[in-house]
Amino acid sequence: MNCGPVSATSALSFADHTARLFSPKIRAAERRLAEIEEVVASLPELYSGPRGSRFGFHSETIPNQFEPHSLDIDLGRSWPIDSIVAIPVHLPTRGVSGEGYGFPLRFKIEVFKTTDRGNPEL
Repeated sequence: MNCGPVSATSALSFADHTARLFSPKIRAAERRLAEIEEVVASLPELYSGPRGSRFGFHSETIPNQFEPHSLDIDLGRSWPIDSIVAIPVHLPTRGVSGEGYGFPLRFKIEVFKTTDRGNPEL
């Protein structure tokens, strides 16, 4: 007997359903998640054709994912910046494990007007 599609919330416990009924923060987070999923679904498919070894960013291998890692790019002079796009490497030959290979799980982007990090002008 088919009762229709199973959603992520249909597998939740009674306590989870109750929390969602009474928590505006959870409901707001779920609405935001639905918006994000809609945007992601509208994006073009990931390019899966041939690519060079330098297509996208990945760090060197580090033993601990929580170890701080940085990448500095000096543009030589001040430039107006409208946006920054971080593109992870995608290795189709590695299957799912090749999606975002070596890309940090968490990262922070900082832009400085000077190279003096002790006294930066953000």
